[in-house]
Amino acid sequence: MIKTSITVNGKQYKSLEEMPPDVRQQYDEAMRRMAAALSGGQESAQANSVIRNIVTVSNRTFGNNPAEMPLPIEPSRMPSEGRRFVYDLAFWVIVGLALWFWLGRY
Repeated sequence: MIKTSITVNGKQYKSLEEMPPDVRQQYDEAMRRMAAALSGGQESAQANSVIRNIVTVSNRTFGNNPAEMPLPIEPSRMPSEGRRFVYDLAFWVIVGLALWFWLGRY
């Protein structure tokens, strides 16, 4: 699951919809200026922006430095363990039915 937070003037918001209209206007203006500056437009970006990436894997949090993360990241074993349970259950049901059928004949 990806969590995103936006901080404007020191206050953190979970989404754009959570921002009050005046803060949303400041945010939109800052994004417009950043886009113009990045595309080589004449307007210069005078806002301070910080992008922080935080990745959480198996309840371990890693910051901006990709070297902190262990590679390769192992996939979760949950689906295969669940599948194994279903196969084991099916096996024992079949064994039980076979025994019931075999014992019922005598």
